Formats: sequence, structure tokens, C-alpha cells
Amino acid sequence: MDALICKSKHTIDLERTVLSHGWVQLPPFNWDAERRELSRRERVGKQIGTIIISQVSQRQLAIIMPDRFGSRQRDALESRVRRWLMLDWNPAKAINLALKQDPLVAKHIKCGGGRFLRGSNFFEDFYKTLCTINTSWLNT
Repeated sequence: MDALICKSKHTIDLERTVLSHGWVQLPPFNWDAERRELSRRERVGKQIGTIIISQVSQRQLAIIMPDRFGSRQRDALESRVRRWLMLDWNPAKAINLALKQDPLVAKHIKCGGGRFLRGSNFFEDFYKTLCTINTSWLNT
């Protein structure tokens, strides 16, 4: 397995992000609470493998992927991880709004929360949204 460090300009908390929304309970995501790792099987080009994401620091995540993934797959995968975890989202406006409404919410966002776990593309997000309206997670 090979590792890639993915950086964010803003504080991120992997666990807060993963647990803030129920999509982590839907395949292909898997959350290992003991190890605090998010994993997912993903196809990049012709390669398929399990991707594991863990927290390195407040602004860095480690992406562990199969060695067979080349540089093109690594770049595509980093882009997907950035999408999955909303790493390019600037929380400044949300923090300012939350400070006026609820300081605890503002603190949560400052600590790296406030993001939603997303899929690899719009279609996956759309499909999961439709399938989770007016039902419990167990029935999705």
C-alpha cells in the first residue's frame, strides 16, 4: 500500500465530517471507529482498490491506496477524496453566521466539522439523496 498526504487550507476533522451525516452507513463507505479510518472501494481508470483515509494533523489527511495505482490514478484519487470530504470548502462564512446564531455550532465548524460526506460524483450524491428521503438508514 502506498500513502499520499492530502492537505487542506482549513481545519478538518475526519471523524466529525464522517459522523455528521448518515451516508457513511451506505456502501461503498466504511468507518472504522477504533482506527478512526474511512475506507471505500473505488475504481480509478481500470484499477480497483480499497482506499483508506486517516487524519494526520488538523489540515492533513493520509490517503492509503494500492501500490498498483499510478500517478494518473493518484491525482484522480486525490481529487475524489477532496470531493468526498469537501476539503476545498472555505468555512469562514458559515463560522461568521454561526457566531451570530449559536456559538457551539461555530466552535464545531472551527474545529473541522460542518462538512458533509459526499460521493465520487454528482450522480452518486443525487442517487443517495433520492434513496434516503423519508426513510430510515436501515431501509435505504
